[in-house]
Order: sequence, then C-alpha cells, then structure tokens
Amino acid sequence: MLHFAADEPEELPRGVDLPDTDGIPMDSEIHRETASKYLIEPLKLWLQDQGLEAFVGGNSFVYYPTPKNSKGKKIKRLGPDFYVVLGGQARGQSKWVVWEEGNRYPTLAIELTSPSTVARDRGPKFQIYRSQWKMPDYFLFDCEELQLEGFHLKRSAYVATKPDAEGRHACQTLPLKLGVHQGWLRFFTLDGQLLPTGEERGAALAEQARSEAAHARSEAEEARSEAEQAKQRAARLEAQLRALGLEPDTL
Repeated sequence: MLHFAADEPEELPRGVDLPDTDGIPMDSEIHRETASKYLIEPLKLWLQDQGLEAFVGGNSFVYYPTPKNSKGKKIKRLGPDFYVVLGGQARGQSKWVVWEEGNRYPTLAIELTSPSTVARDRGPKFQIYRSQWKMPDYFLFDCEELQLEGFHLKRSAYVATKPDAEGRHACQTLPLKLGVHQGWLRFFTLDGQLLPTGEERGAALAEQARSEAAHARSEAEEARSEAEQAKQRAARLEAQLRALGLEPDTL
C-alpha cells in the first residue's frame, strides 16, 4: 500500500469537490443489476449480520494519489464496477477518496467485462490494481458468457484462482465465494449458502412466517381435537358408571 507524508493530504482536493462518476451508465441493464442488486445489496446485508465493517461501492470513482516520483496530476481515479474496502467506514459516501479514508484502498474489485471494456480491464486496470493498489482480490465476469475469472495477489503478482467443484472462486479478503446462480454472479458462504438480496430475504421471512402460522394453526387444531376426544372419553366413562348404578360425581 502507498504511504505519504503527513502534510500531503492538505495539498490534495477535498473529496466533496470531486465528481462521483463520469455520468456514463454501465454497458447494459444486466451489468447495472448485477452490481447493485446481486452484489452490493446482498454483501451489505451480510456484512451487517456479521458485524464486519467495510465500504461497498459500485460504478463510482475511487480517487487515489499518485506516487511522489510521478509527473503530472497529483491524483488519479478509477471506477470499478464493484468494489469493497474491508475495514473502511461506510458513512453514505458516493465515492471513495483514499487520502480522506486513512489511505485505505479497495481490497476486492469485480469488473463486469464487455467488448468495449475488456482490454482495459485486463490491461491498465489489472496493472493498477496489482501494482499500485496492491489489491488482494480481483475478479472479471463476462455477463453474457457467464465466465468468471479470479486473481489473488501473491508476492506482488496476480495468480489465477482455481474454481471449486461448483465452479465458485474463493475470496482472500472475505470468507466468501463468488459463483454463478441462475444466470447472475452471486456471493456464497464457504458452506454454500447463497447471500440473499433484500427481496429474497423478505420472501424467505414471509415464507417462514406463513409456515409458522400454519404450524400454530395445526397445533391449535390438534389441541382442539385432543380436548374433544377427552370430552368424549369422559362422557363414555360417565355412561358406564351410571350403567353400574353409580353417580360419577359421588366417587
């Protein structure tokens, strides 16, 4: 990770004065939905459940300072399709400004490739993520072909990850895996549980509530049936006692 003199951040622009994005939408609705609905939302919910702190963003700029010995601009920016800054504080930011966030860089990024972006995703971005950001996890996903590639940073080099038997790739920085589910790129726990979207979580909770209500009704019906059977047994016993010339309430 890059380190800078204590007075250097004062020379850099304020994050509030920097644009969030370039205003250019993602290549397709599939790319947008993959990032926002199936990656960002489920991961934020999971992190909250786990009590883990991280900033999760997508299709927004990451601003970072250039090395001291570089010429030209003092800052640069990249816009990963999806990224995570493990340990970063989420305060409603719409971008990530490295020098205002304790010099923390993204720890994981996913690029949703397309014919217009794949050369950059495999070339300049690959090199920046590896050599300047020193980002531990980098993944590329072709939304059309449903092909996922992963890279882990090992001794300053990216090494291709190997998928497991289900075709999922493990992350280094999170106890999670990435894989394809019903045509979408999704996160999974290490034991194979899908990280649900908010909609899926709501549907699961609703189904659980319906199941619990049905179980309660069944138990109530069973209790009523048992009470009726007990009442019938008592009536038969009273009849038998009377047939013997005994009054039940005198016993």
